[in-house]
Amino acid sequence: MQVSGWTVEWIATRLPFYPAHWPLGLAAAGVALGFAAPRAGLLFALAVAFFPLANISLGLAIVYAALAAGWTALTWKDARAGLLLAAGPLLAPVAALGLLPLVAQLARGRTHRAAAAGAAVLLAALIAGFRHTPLPFDGSTPPLGLGVAGSNHPSAVAHALWAQLAAHPVLVVEASVLAVAAAALPHIRKRGPWPAAAFGAALLAATALAAPAAAVLPLVAAAWVTAAALAFEPRL
Repeated sequence: MQVSGWTVEWIATRLPFYPAHWPLGLAAAGVALGFAAPRAGLLFALAVAFFPLANISLGLAIVYAALAAGWTALTWKDARAGLLLAAGPLLAPVAALGLLPLVAQLARGRTHRAAAAGAAVLLAALIAGFRHTPLPFDGSTPPLGLGVAGSNHPSAVAHALWAQLAAHPVLVVEASVLAVAAAALPHIRKRGPWPAAAFGAALLAATALAAPAAAVLPLVAAAWVTAAALAFEPRL
C-alpha cells in the first residue's frame, strides 16, 4: 500500500528531525510494510512522527502517542482509513480540503470515512500551526509552535491545543461539515447527474457558510469536482 510510504516520506520531510536521505529510506520501508502488512504500515507511519514531535516538545509527543493509539484502535480493521488523515496536510497547501469527502471514500464504512475527513482537517490545522502558516478555512496565523514548544507536561500541551481549537471554532465546524459529507456521499453515488449536482451545491453552501472568511473559489472548485466525479461515475 503506497499510501503508507507517501505518509512516512511527508512526515519525515515536513517535520525536520531525521538526517539527510533518511526520509527516502523510511518511505521505502513504509511502502514495503504497507504492501506486506497494511496494519504494520499504519503503525510505522504513526511511529515515524513521534520522534520529530518529541524534538519539539516531550509533552506534545506524549499527547500524540495517546491520540495515535486511539486512532489506531478506531481504524485497526481498515488501515487505509488510518492513513487517509494525512490527506489533510497534503491538500491544505493547495486549498483543496473541500475534496476530503471524495478522498475519504477510499475508507470502508461511514464511520471511518467521516472520521478520516474530520481528522484530516484538524491535522492540517495542527501542522499549519507548527509551521506558522495561516490556518485552513480560518486564515489567521496562530503563535509559532502553538504555544507548546519545549513543554514537557502533556496536560499543559493538551490544554494549549484545546485553547487554540476553541479560539478557532470554524475549524471544528468545517471538520464536522466535511465529515458529514464524507458519510453521506455514498448515498448519492450512481444516482445520476442531478442528485450529484444537488450534492455539490449543498457541499458548497455548507462549507462556504461555515467559513465566511475563506476564499470561495477553492470551495467552488472542490464542490464541482466532487459533483462531476459523482455524475460521471456510472458512465465510467
